[in-house]
Amino acid sequence: ALKEHESSEKKNAQIEGKMRRESIHWAVAAQDHSLSEARKENSKVEAMERKERAKNIAEEQTQAEIIKEQDTDRAEEAQARLLAIETVQKLRETALKEHESSEKKNAEIESKMRRMSIQRAVAAQDHALSEATKENSKAEAMERKE
Repeated sequence: ALKEHESSEKKNAQIEGKMRRESIHWAVAAQDHSLSEARKENSKVEAMERKERAKNIAEEQTQAEIIKEQDTDRAEEAQARLLAIETVQKLRETALKEHESSEKKNAEIESKMRRMSIQRAVAAQDHALSEATKENSKAEAMERKE
């Protein structure tokens, strides 16, 4: 009975050892599975984070391109306004020069007309004086005849 009891205890100890090893094996397998699942989940999360970062980068690039286009548009508008201002300024300068030139020509014409008018008046006076002198000479000649 003692030998059977010892043999039974030995078998029980062997069974317990085997069960402990299997339990440890299954615990390790469960941990490996959990670790594998955690790694898969981590990979999914990292992939989603990469997608989100890529999306954010694309949005930032799009926004930067929009801002660049707006800056380019503003620069082109400013350049166009500057060109328009310069053109208007040149037109004003040209108009002012033409006006000054026209005034100068008008002044020259007026001066020439005054000179011509004076010359005509002097010529008319000379003619009148000449006619008066002729009349006077005729009158004197008639007086001498009488």
